Amino acid sequence: MATTYVDYTATASQTDFAFNFEYLEDEHVIVEINGVAQLSSAFSIVTSPAKKVVLNVGATAGDVVRVRRKSQPDTNLVDFVNGSVLTESELDRAYLHNRYLNEEIAELNDASLQIEAGGTDWDARTKKIKNLAAPTLTTDATTKDYVDGKFNQAATGASSPPLKWVFTGTAGADTTYTVTGAEINGDTAYDVSSNGSVLEPTTDYTVDPNTDTLTIKTTLTGGEDIVIIQRGFGIPISTGEIGSAQISADAITTAKIADSAVTAAKIGANAVTTAKIADGSVTNAKLATPYVHPNHTGDVTSTGDGVTVIADDAVTAAKLADTAVTPGAYTNANITVDQQGRLTAAASGSGSAAGSNYSTGWNNSHGGVTVADASTHTITHNLGTTDVQVVVYVNSSASDTNAQSIGGEFFNGFSPASGYGFYVTSLSSNALVLQLGNQGWLEANATGNGTHAQASFNSQYLKIVVISTASGTASGGLVYSGSTVTTTLSATTSFADLDLSSVVGTNRSYVVLEVFGNNSSVGDYPIFFRTKGSTHEYRDLATKAGWGASGVAVGHSAAGNLGGTVTLVTDTNGVVEHVATGSTGAYVTVIVQAYQNL
Repeated sequence: MATTYVDYTATASQTDFAFNFEYLEDEHVIVEINGVAQLSSAFSIVTSPAKKVVLNVGATAGDVVRVRRKSQPDTNLVDFVNGSVLTESELDRAYLHNRYLNEEIAELNDASLQIEAGGTDWDARTKKIKNLAAPTLTTDATTKDYVDGKFNQAATGASSPPLKWVFTGTAGADTTYTVTGAEINGDTAYDVSSNGSVLEPTTDYTVDPNTDTLTIKTTLTGGEDIVIIQRGFGIPISTGEIGSAQISADAITTAKIADSAVTAAKIGANAVTTAKIADGSVTNAKLATPYVHPNHTGDVTSTGDGVTVIADDAVTAAKLADTAVTPGAYTNANITVDQQGRLTAAASGSGSAAGSNYSTGWNNSHGGVTVADASTHTITHNLGTTDVQVVVYVNSSASDTNAQSIGGEFFNGFSPASGYGFYVTSLSSNALVLQLGNQGWLEANATGNGTHAQASFNSQYLKIVVISTASGTASGGLVYSGSTVTTTLSATTSFADLDLSSVVGTNRSYVVLEVFGNNSSVGDYPIFFRTKGSTHEYRDLATKAGWGASGVAVGHSAAGNLGGTVTLVTDTNGVVEHVATGSTGAYVTVIVQAYQNL
């Protein structure tokens, strides 16, 4: 059989659609997109090398495009006149027109809905029927969407209140009333009452949803209150267990559950989730086997209401689980505390709290200025301006090995430096200005025999240490002590140990010592202190002067004890060295006024 149309599912912007049927006139070729015929101006026909239509504007992806022949059945292509000469072309044209029309009708007829063979019903030949309108009569064909909606209403309950109609009765029998919107077949689907008395379906009334008509068959006197309610399927149709999806959140309240009714057999697996249970709804009375709270006495007491109390002082050390911390004393402890407040780790620290001292480290340039004789350097810190000490170390390389200290001062109240060493020219809470001597510094002899030589700062490295000695600082810098250490020194030219570990512990510490003589029979004499193990300090016992080693004159006279204050750093065991000159058996009192473990 001839093919009079061809269908395509268009790709994006597709314009060309081929066809192979014969036609008599261009206007007999039409194009439909999604069932809508297009104007002839919307496309053109190409016949070579093959026949096709070309859209002016490309189709949208997914469009259904049909190219078909429609041979104008209402138009005569040939008009025969009496006495005219009949040509072959005119006869052929007239014949082909009729033939094409028959082909088009036959092909569309074959694709149309047919009566089943041997029967009287329509046969869709396993094809779907599309584009149906919503049904209005009970015998109308319907759509899947309409059926699904009605099924869901039947299965899960109506989504809106049932329909209701109210009328005043008309006298007589078989009176009729219009019930607009009635759509359920069956008299029993409607409740009808007259003056409050319920009428019997079918016997007393009938309902025809096709005509939206209610007929009351019994005889009325007139004026009765007639009430009709379409009840339909108001209760969900469900069998078996009620699943979680069928229960609204917080729908199961205490009032909905009978006492002792909640048993395992009544609940589907995983059906009752937390969201389905209202707060406080599952009480002890609702449980098939109520929970009985045991009573406890002793260190832990409890009652039937579930209140549990731990007696005062009941949790002893023996009741606590052991942690990984080793028992013992810790100095400058570093500790770890868990969420329950327990110490889970502890170790001794090596220094004081952050912020009590500051070191620049070794550099041959500070504050952007190269180290040299008479150079000036700005050093930043965060230690304030009260009781601040500055210590300067010098070396020919960036190393602590063989480095020498060139002194330091307390602020407030210091004397200007001479042409040697350094001098702090200004101090603020977060910076200081350091002026190096224009004659360099005095370098001690490595053997410590009292000789020294002038040395230049040029090409040297400096390490500048700023230490806050203010008491009560938030950073926990110096610790006030006031502990006395008494020592007896013989006249000597070599240093001897002075053990301060009983005060500062076995730590490297910065100490502030008050030193004075305590023997009235001994005259004035100098005493010098240095870090134990240091070899570069210089001292001059005759003039009581020194660099690196801190010296002070001590003694006893009618005016009182003579002495002064010395600051220095101990070794790692809390030991310093001191040396004095004077009478044998000279007595010296040393008070550790303050210290800071480094």
